[in-house]
Order: sequence, then structure tokens, then C-alpha cells
Amino acid sequence: LPVNWTVRLSGGWDNSFVTRDTRNPTRIRGISSGIRFTANAGTFAGVDGFEFHDSQGVMFDQPQVGRYGGAIFINGCSPFIRNCTFTDNSADPTHGFSLGGHIFAMNSTPEISGNTFYGGSATSGGAIALLDCTDALIQNNIISDSSCYGIGIDNKGAAIYITGGSAQLINNDIQNNSGCYQGGGLY
Repeated sequence: LPVNWTVRLSGGWDNSFVTRDTRNPTRIRGISSGIRFTANAGTFAGVDGFEFHDSQGVMFDQPQVGRYGGAIFINGCSPFIRNCTFTDNSADPTHGFSLGGHIFAMNSTPEISGNTFYGGSATSGGAIALLDCTDALIQNNIISDSSCYGIGIDNKGAAIYITGGSAQLINNDIQNNSGCYQGGGLY
């Protein structure tokens, strides 16, 4: 689902679609990234109350050819990702390198808060990968059982991989992430 405008997506509704019910999440599964936020999405866009599962990431050519953002791909904007569940998403490196098993952000300022991440995988950033992001916020998340594909020198950050830019990590529960050359929890 490409988001090229300032759109907020709210999932988790009761059967009548009148009242939010986070016990009933809206589910997304994609053979590419479930949601792709691009520059025109600006600072107002976001997603709240979704469950992303078994998605495989979008093909992209920067920083090198490969798959990026198993569930969510962000490029050049500042969306929020709140109150979502991510299960068994991957940035499958079959066609080359990969970053961000659940979420990949590049040249962006995402807010990633109140989510649960389980079982993501990528070359680096099994759960979350941030590339040249400024003032990203990763807060109040549970990140567990994510891993890197392989154990080579390029495999870094089973849970979170950050390179370039800056990010604040506040009150996250990071556990049982493994399988990387460097940084089981954070690189």
C-alpha cells in the first residue's frame, strides 16, 4: 500500500467500524512491504493499530540493491508507527542485501512507539533499520526474537541497526535477538 500523501491509517475497529478496538487489529500481509511511506507523506502521515505479518520487503537500490522494510518502508518523510504488532516479517536478501525485517527508514524522522516486534529478519536490522535518519524516536516498544541472515561482517543489529543520523531510544524492551556478527540487540 503506497502512501504518497498525508494520510493517517487507523486499524483496530469493532465490527460496526464505529469504535476503535485494539483487540481486533487490522491485518496486513504483503509480498512487498505492507505500507510504503514516501516523501509526499510529509509529517502528518502514520499508521496506528495494525498487525503486519509475513511480509517480505520492497526491492530498492539504495544503499545497494536488495529488499528493505519487510512490513513498512519509509523514505524521506516523518510518519508515526504506533500500537502495531509485527510478526515474522523479513527483508529477504535472496536478491541481494537487505535492511529492516519489520521497518526500514531512510532520510526520515519516524516515530516508532508502543509496538510489539517479534521474529523479524534481515541482513542487518532484523526488526528496525534506520539509514541517515535525523531525530528518529523509538520508544516503548517490545522487540524480541529478531535475527540477521547469516553471520558475516555485514550482519549487524539483530533488533535495531542505526547508521548515520541520530535516534532516541527510550524505554524499549529488547530481548532474545541474535544471529549477527555485531550487535545482538543494537548496532
